[in-house]
Amino acid sequence: MLQKFSHPGLQRCGEVLKSIRDMTSNAELREELNSERRRFQNRAFQSCRLQSQTVGPASIRAAVAAMALLMLAGAADAQNLNRDNIFAGYSFTGANLFTGQHASLNGWNVSGEKKFLPFFGVVADFSGHYGSVPLSLNACGASGQPACPTGGSVSEHYFQAGIRGSYAMRRVRPFAEVLFGAVHVAENAAGISSSKTFFAETLAVGMDYSLTRLLAWRVDAGVAQSGSFGSRQNSLRASTGAVFRF
Repeated sequence: MLQKFSHPGLQRCGEVLKSIRDMTSNAELREELNSERRRFQNRAFQSCRLQSQTVGPASIRAAVAAMALLMLAGAADAQNLNRDNIFAGYSFTGANLFTGQHASLNGWNVSGEKKFLPFFGVVADFSGHYGSVPLSLNACGASGQPACPTGGSVSEHYFQAGIRGSYAMRRVRPFAEVLFGAVHVAENAAGISSSKTFFAETLAVGMDYSLTRLLAWRVDAGVAQSGSFGSRQNSLRASTGAVFRF
């Protein structure tokens, strides 16, 4: 309506008023957009806070409960491994005989452990090993002739006791032990037999793996020394078998 005036001054005023009106409408539009943006941000913030209050603590509680169950299961397994136990299984020894020969012997091993401290126990260990090896007889036929080789049998029986140190970790219990006692060696060839008993000491390491609450499986290996100070032999010993806990 202002454009109907023909006077230049009035036309100029009309243009200024129109510009002010357009600026006002744009400002109102921007304000409305800003208001919508703030409302959207508030709704998003409220939604995130609600989720953190409901889902977050529940997830944390579930994780803590799972960790507690795992810790309790590990503690129960470790406690089972620390019980008194009896071991029975197969045993192998690579014996260096006093005759200077080497023999691979197979046999059995039985031991019992009585716990008296959390990390230590008293052990009694018994084993027998058997095999054959060529032996040299002092006489071969007529008297005075040199020794000659012949097939023979060899057996070794260990009777030992000592201390075992161990540490149970969930389903696994590594241990180390030192044993002292005696070994009885018997050799038999061509109807001629001889036997000797010597002092013996064994240093061994091993591990028990828990299968059930009362049953585990053991693997151990060590070195046994026997004989007198003038004549000693070193034998490798290894055993594996079942462990019964009570």
